[in-house]
Amino acid sequence: MLRSVHTPLPTVLLAVPLLLASACKEDEGPNTAFDETKGVWSVVSYDLTGSGIEQVTSTREDGFLLRFVAEEKGKGVVAAAACQDSGGNHWPNNSTCHIDPDSTWLCRCFAYEFEENEMRWLEFPFGEAPPADVPDVDPGGDPMGVTVVNVEVDEETAAEVLFQPLPEGVFGSREEPPSVFRFRQRAETVWNNGDSSRPPNDPPSVCDPCFPGG
Repeated sequence: MLRSVHTPLPTVLLAVPLLLASACKEDEGPNTAFDETKGVWSVVSYDLTGSGIEQVTSTREDGFLLRFVAEEKGKGVVAAAACQDSGGNHWPNNSTCHIDPDSTWLCRCFAYEFEENEMRWLEFPFGEAPPADVPDVDPGGDPMGVTVVNVEVDEETAAEVLFQPLPEGVFGSREEPPSVFRFRQRAETVWNNGDSSRPPNDPPSVCDPCFPGG
């Protein structure tokens, strides 16, 4: 009498969905603390020197903005736009910004990579192509121009995030002691629209060359 041989098909079939799920998870890219590409990020408070948090005044509201454009999850370009008055002041504690009719926008461009609660920013020349990758920074090693930015999402409102620090000089940031900035998520219209309370040119007029095809 021949005995039938039973292949453990259930085990094999179960393994296939698990492999597919694993592959899909890898395709999703790195985990990030928040979706930086949703809207525009505006400084609402800051500590430049370690002396305590200060609030952005109404005359400087939405005068210090970040806009992220990602080519893939956790990797892309960020433009930092600062409201600069006619005296050249472009920090949230000294720019006369919206009350100065001769204010303009000052922009800097960075390639960035983002995973978990850490971003790495690398500046590139205004109007040129961004670098393909942002190098890792080894503890105690040469950062090669890379700034490691630690981020912390406010648990009470996912629409606010702490950045510490930003690259040297961005919105007055410094590495020692590390400056801290609280950003609030704002609508894209804050970036795109100019009005009488803003500098005469809106951020895209000076920052679009940061972005490939901009």
